[in-house]
Amino acid sequence: MALFRRNFHIRYRFQRKDLEMAEIDHCFAEEFFDYLTLHLDMPLSEVTAKKLVKWTRQIVKTGVKKKWISSNPMEGFVCSGGSKEVLPLELYEVEAIHNKQIDIDRIGEVRDAFIFQCFTGFAYQDMYNLEVAPKSGTHFCTS
Repeated sequence: MALFRRNFHIRYRFQRKDLEMAEIDHCFAEEFFDYLTLHLDMPLSEVTAKKLVKWTRQIVKTGVKKKWISSNPMEGFVCSGGSKEVLPLELYEVEAIHNKQIDIDRIGEVRDAFIFQCFTGFAYQDMYNLEVAPKSGTHFCTS
């Protein structure tokens, strides 16, 4: 799908079916991003568009490694997302999730793990590494 969209951008900008790597200039990444987010019939989200530009940039980087082109004109384009403020859940929201009746065991286990993380502050990997260890007839978690 990414190749399909790149081809349409090449047709949109250059009025051709294909493009040599040497013809890619420093504006290509920004114009490709604009094309994906503004000019498509169903524009992509910024995150998806940046992912596609990143993949294209990696292809161009391979061209540099194989000495098909001398430098990567797309190198200056930043593909990482900006810092997004994550708002913590309010207690009533956590309680609503905890009290939600879930009939699928697998989904219920995910909910229980999430609630455990909310109250302990454990990251997923920390929680995943916990083991149940019997001690004095009571079970304790160890890592």
